[in-house]
Amino acid sequence: MKMHRSLKIACLIVVVISFTVGCTKFRRAGDGPAFKGTSADAIKGAEASIAKAKKVKWIWRDTEKMLKKAKQAEKQGDSKKAKKLAITARDQAELAVQQFNAEKSIYKGRFLKGS
Repeated sequence: MKMHRSLKIACLIVVVISFTVGCTKFRRAGDGPAFKGTSADAIKGAEASIAKAKKVKWIWRDTEKMLKKAKQAEKQGDSKKAKKLAITARDQAELAVQQFNAEKSIYKGRFLKGS
């Protein structure tokens, strides 16, 4: 019985990691060079996405650090670098929320059926 539960947990971990890695390879329309807003717009978008991730208490380790670097680059006048970092921070925050929702639904579906 314990072996069966450990196998389920291991499979869950593999699925989550695969989902996370797979999602980071794809960009949405509006990201990257096609993003028409300024670096300040990108920073505002990242701040909003990070707030959503913090609300569910599920934020990735480096996301806020990346936003901080984006703000520093903006202060130094490197808007291209600031924009790129802010977009990446926004994407990470949005993916963190998606990961939270995926794990929550998997956990409820697999482990809480009998309770």
